Amino acid sequence: MAEDGKFKSVKLLLIGDSGVGKTAIMLQFSENTFSETFITTVGIDYKYKFVTIMNEATGKEQKIRLEIWDTAGQERFKAITRSYLRGAEGLLLVYDITDEITFENVKTWMAQIQQFAEKDCDKVLVGNKCDLKDSRKVERSEGEGMATTFGVHFYEASARSNLNIQEAFIDLAKQVLARKTRAAPKDDKLDMNNHAKEKKGCC
Repeated sequence: MAEDGKFKSVKLLLIGDSGVGKTAIMLQFSENTFSETFITTVGIDYKYKFVTIMNEATGKEQKIRLEIWDTAGQERFKAITRSYLRGAEGLLLVYDITDEITFENVKTWMAQIQQFAEKDCDKVLVGNKCDLKDSRKVERSEGEGMATTFGVHFYEASARSNLNIQEAFIDLAKQVLARKTRAAPKDDKLDMNNHAKEKKGCC
């Protein structure tokens, strides 16, 4: 988690198969917009948004800058996605509830995460397009079961109706912020010890 002026920056990454609605989710969260036009992401896209959330590690509200990176889901862009996985602090893994294949591929994406992402990276599983009830192929209980298997939080969401989009991002941001805050005292202590050694050596 980097410092951006007086604000902390948190890097979040959207991953999942092509066509599941990652770009629509990002735009709904960052700009409150939704478009019926499907445009395939080429490589990587990026947005940011300032939010104020409760830091559960301190019990205080904190303003942070969310850096949201949208990755392409096609096979030819997998190498690019892997490189961005290494620097992500939080991951939104998205599937389409109207497409069973995208749901089954969650397992493949989780394997990629385990191989390339940081071990302590926080994750949220999102079943998108839940407004398309008549086209549903993946039941909510299946999504919940998948999330339980991997030990992550779960949301069914709709980029079109803005259902659970804010909630999923804020939940993930809270997880990252709390984890980083809990880890910070150790780093601060180390920095203070190093500073003391440097001061002692120069006098």
